[in-house]
Amino acid sequence: MGKDPETSAVNSYLQMWDMDNLFVCGASAFPHFSCTNPTTTAAALTYRAAEGMMEFLKNGGQLVEAKSQKRLV
Repeated sequence: MGKDPETSAVNSYLQMWDMDNLFVCGASAFPHFSCTNPTTTAAALTYRAAEGMMEFLKNGGQLVEAKSQKRLV
């Protein structure tokens, strides 16, 4: 998860950079090597992704502008 498609697979809404209509919900979107259980964080990220999905249904396209303009192909 990040601001640049060259260094991340999804944006802050867990929306794939390469496929506008694909959202990745779950703990796989962030590194979690901590001493605490990541369930609460994963739930919060999924809630944010759900907000993004509703916005995507209204407007379509990428919800976050990429930091760099070069996109992965």
